Amino acid sequence: MLKYVSSRLLWLFFIIALAFQVTWYGILWVGILTQPYLLKTADFSIIYTAGRIAASGHYDLIYDLETQRQIQAELLGKPLRATELLPFNHPPLLVPIQACLSK
Repeated sequence: MLKYVSSRLLWLFFIIALAFQVTWYGILWVGILTQPYLLKTADFSIIYTAGRIAASGHYDLIYDLETQRQIQAELLGKPLRATELLPFNHPPLLVPIQACLSK
């Protein structure tokens, strides 16, 4: 009897947790779809920045902070201070894929 109750409670907890997560993702997606400018301030900007640098053929500048700041300023449409920069912090293995996506 105790095993049956604990099994049912475990399934109930699982269903509640799954429903919560699906609802939370739905809320996040609606927020992104209704306010697309939020993508420019998220991690998207660092991936796009590295892709733009690589697409221009300057793989040696991928980790150059000044180059990154210039591209992110173009993306946001305003000048950036050094403290506002989101630096690229991923391994260079992904850069060719990012270059294809940012053209």
